[in-house]
Amino acid sequence: ADGRRPFDIIIYGASGFTGSLAAEHLDALVASRAPAGRAVSWAIAGRSAAKLRPLEQRCRTRPTVFQAESPQDLTKLAALCRVLVAAAGPYQLFGEPLVQACIEQGTHYVDVTGEVLWVRDIIGKYHATARQKGVMVVHCAGQVCAIDEMICYMLAKKLGPLRQFREYFTQFGGMTGGTVATNIATLQGTTPDACRILSDPFSLGGQRKCGVRPEDQDCQAAAQDALFPALWRQPAYSSA
Repeated sequence: ADGRRPFDIIIYGASGFTGSLAAEHLDALVASRAPAGRAVSWAIAGRSAAKLRPLEQRCRTRPTVFQAESPQDLTKLAALCRVLVAAAGPYQLFGEPLVQACIEQGTHYVDVTGEVLWVRDIIGKYHATARQKGVMVVHCAGQVCAIDEMICYMLAKKLGPLRQFREYFTQFGGMTGGTVATNIATLQGTTPDACRILSDPFSLGGQRKCGVRPEDQDCQAAAQDALFPALWRQPAYSSA
């Protein structure tokens, strides 16, 4: 992306639960590191400027606020920054115009989706063009897999090559409004073909010559763990 753009990062959907957390964290990072070097310029954006104002006022670095809703607005927004973080879902309803705008404007794109069917569709439509233009399109940079991948990376960095990586976790709490809306939209669009894709552990790529092994399959039912018999596994959002 063009380093001469007025903003380094813009967070779109910053008034939502995940977007506001990202904005508050970025604000803290920018505020703590500003004296050490070049200040990071950033902004928040969404469909309603009024909903963004309270967040802007809480931030120590006071990011610029943009209201953007139409495809034309999103194109202008993408042209203003080097990296655009998309935190407004459901992505299957609202996400594609922002991906398209970023690729057209040569802006790197990051989102926090967990919508496998949508990601598969976006890869099919835009991967070749994004690669040709040198634009990074990073999906699923939130809880769905980013945390797991960082844990695996740090473990391999400390221990060396791993023969196997297994992760166990417990969770509690409720769903955010965005997650509920995403689940509803996904269920409404469920088809037999969609179920087949969702059940394929390599639906987004990475297929092996040996095919799908039993251990590659997602957890489908409560079962005693083979390595630690005292533990019982059950299906979860990101279980495998």
